[in-house]
Amino acid sequence: MTTAPRVSKRALIHELRARTGLSARESAQAYEAFTAIIGDHLRSGTVVSMTGFGAFRLKPHRGHPAQFGASDGRVPDYNVVTFKASDTFRRTLPRSG
Repeated sequence: MTTAPRVSKRALIHELRARTGLSARESAQAYEAFTAIIGDHLRSGTVVSMTGFGAFRLKPHRGHPAQFGASDGRVPDYNVVTFKASDTFRRTLPRSG
């Protein structure tokens, strides 16, 4: 299994700066504000839907017996963040295969 390339926070801020003309500081502030806004809405139970891009939502998972390390032998209920790309965005992506 090969590992897909990754883009770091620093690289995203650099691209934001290049595409918008914002200063490095302004680009970092915009990045921090954007991720904080998405996080705040997800924590409040709101689906974050961005037209033409996709939607972020929290998906609840039930706890389960732990295989390793849990002192009480059980992982408690938890949430995961999911992202579903919109059809519009998905059509812009290269096809696999």
